[in-house]
Amino acid sequence: KVNSVGRTAPQRHMREEDMSAPLIRRQLMGYKYILCLQGNDVATSLKWQMAHNSLIFMPTPTKESWLMEGLLRPWVHYVPLDSPLEAADRLRWARANTPSASTSSQMPTLGSRAC
Repeated sequence: KVNSVGRTAPQRHMREEDMSAPLIRRQLMGYKYILCLQGNDVATSLKWQMAHNSLIFMPTPTKESWLMEGLLRPWVHYVPLDSPLEAADRLRWARANTPSASTSSQMPTLGSRAC
């Protein structure tokens, strides 16, 4: 049973209060950091995510579309997150290297990260 798009009915081990309502695109665009994951094909949300001011965390693209994801450079166009084990480190880096303002025009160039 589907309660809403992308959200299935809670499982027995899940509490209803732990589940939040799905966010609409306008709400997501207000976040400073956003996670972009591809499924069986390209991450279709990447197109609109790159058009707003959030810092995108995503695995290195393995599929390509008209957006030419293969030309996107890690630490320039997105923060690479190829393993869930990297998440805490990448988030610490982002918090230390991005200003308190939530617009990418005020964020430093990601390419300045020391690898």
